[in-house]
Amino acid sequence: ALLDPLMTVSMPPKLTASTGFDALIHGIEAYYHRYKMPQTDLYAISAIKRIFKYLGRAIANGRDIEAREQMLLGAMEAGFAMNTGCALIHSSGLQLTSKFGLSHGETLAIM
Repeated sequence: ALLDPLMTVSMPPKLTASTGFDALIHGIEAYYHRYKMPQTDLYAISAIKRIFKYLGRAIANGRDIEAREQMLLGAMEAGFAMNTGCALIHSSGLQLTSKFGLSHGETLAIM
């Protein structure tokens, strides 16, 4: 994966929050998924911890390169963990997105 935090510094706070919650939910769902494995647990736990630590900073200061870099790593880890598949939150979130016109990340944050 090509992860360049400089490509994310112009993201507005709302988009940062939305995409951050999406990555967080990927990690949480992977950790609790019935098809999880020890390898996916390692990625999921690391992603959850990393995103919890850095999402607020990335939202508050879009030019915080360390926070942006760590969020990219957390999102990548959550993506690796998602080999388990999606679960109820994502499935329900997709329905809410289409019904209420919210972004995918917004519906996940609400749930």
